[in-house]
This record gives sequence, structure tokens and C-alpha cells, in this order.
Amino acid sequence: MSVAACLLLGACAGISPAPRYTGVASTGSGQEEAVGPELATRQHARLQGGDRRLMKVIDSYIGVPYLWGGTTRQGMDCSALTRAVLREAYGVELPRTSRQMYQLGKPMDRQALRAGDLVFFRIDDSGPGISHV
Repeated sequence: MSVAACLLLGACAGISPAPRYTGVASTGSGQEEAVGPELATRQHARLQGGDRRLMKVIDSYIGVPYLWGGTTRQGMDCSALTRAVLREAYGVELPRTSRQMYQLGKPMDRQALRAGDLVFFRIDDSGPGISHV
């Protein structure tokens, strides 16, 4: 498992409840790019030796709205998305929450990350530990 998932799953951090893709994403350079299969394909091409199976599953979730606590394609939170993608791509069963997933993992250097690795982080002051995957 490894960073392709990070591209998609890291997006959970800044999403407010129930948005859908708007068709525009910031590139970080002050420019905007369309969000959709074209952008996903360009990003996938940048991955060296990217796992096509993982990319195909990730692409199938484009357009699913973020919903805290959601676990279906009608709306999912970050941990449900992570769980579903890795189950479909690799047959890996993960716990339901990002905190439970975090407890199973091991720390590693950023430079060692590969497509499929999970990255955990926090975005609020709700206490110690992580809040997102």
C-alpha cells in the first residue's frame, strides 16, 4: 500500500460537509485546473510505477460527496473512503476509523512513501492524536 492514495485521501482534510466536486481545483501556483478524469489521469502519469488497479478504484470515487460518518457512495468520510478503496483494490480489510487505522500502522520517512501508503494527520484542536487519513 502507498502515495497515490495520499493524493486523493489527503483531500479529505479541507472539505466541508457534503460538497461535490466543483470542477475546479487549485494547483497551489495561483492557477486552477479542472477536476475530473483528465486531471486524475495527468496526476497518475506522474507516479512512477503507479498501481493501475489502485488508480482505477480511486477514479471510481470521483464525485462522491464528503459526509462525516458516511460509508456509502451517497456520502463518505475520509476513513470510509480509504477503507473502501483499499478493500476494492487489494482486498485489504481496515478498521472503520482513521484513529483505529493509525494504531495499526508504523511511522516512516516522507521520502519512503509509495502509492497506497496511508498518511495520517490532524486538522483541528480536538485533542491528541490524528483526525484524518
